[in-house]
Amino acid sequence: EFEVEWAPVDAAPHEWTPIGFSHIQQRTVARLRGDTTYRFRVRAQNERGVGGWCETLTVKTRQDPIDGGGHGPGYVWTQTASDVTISFELPKTTSKHDVIVKLKPECLTVAVKKEERNDVVIDCELYGKVQTLDNGSFWELIREDGKLMLNVMLEKRIQSVAPKFDYWRSIAPGHPELEIDTHKLESQGQGVQQIKPGQMDPQQLRSMGLGHFASSKLS
Repeated sequence: EFEVEWAPVDAAPHEWTPIGFSHIQQRTVARLRGDTTYRFRVRAQNERGVGGWCETLTVKTRQDPIDGGGHGPGYVWTQTASDVTISFELPKTTSKHDVIVKLKPECLTVAVKKEERNDVVIDCELYGKVQTLDNGSFWELIREDGKLMLNVMLEKRIQSVAPKFDYWRSIAPGHPELEIDTHKLESQGQGVQQIKPGQMDPQQLRSMGLGHFASSKLS
């Protein structure tokens, strides 16, 4: 048998929450906070007794989605099933002529012109393909609550029959620490609604052949 314990990384060294012993080698820990780092440890037990704890494993949970999106280094983002908006706060003295936005269907580069060099704000491959700046996507520079914000609106190129599958986990692939938990989203036409704690995803219920429970879970 194996025993698993977990604790937030900022908890006291002795404050562990046990899950208990089980023969199951894959365990699920529910109700963890989003965008939070946790510690896990495991030990085995057999007829000879209980072994020592393994080396502590540190992991970070996905972000809880806000308006369908999340945050990354130097930006926040939102999304619907059909588009993504990435917002950057720029120095207040930045003019529209100082902003460089290069967009290809699969990658995005944003930079601000400086006297000696350009300050790159983001340069990454995108999670999904998007329309170019001359075909649906665009950007704008606005002042909001005393801040100068650059908003880059990306129109998603590939849209499936089920909008649920059109939601991005992050702006750039390959960075699980920046991903949102898409299981906490449900599609409603072209909009996004966050699922309440303890509420099952109706799309998942239907895929499991339990569609008759979907309406009761939403009520």
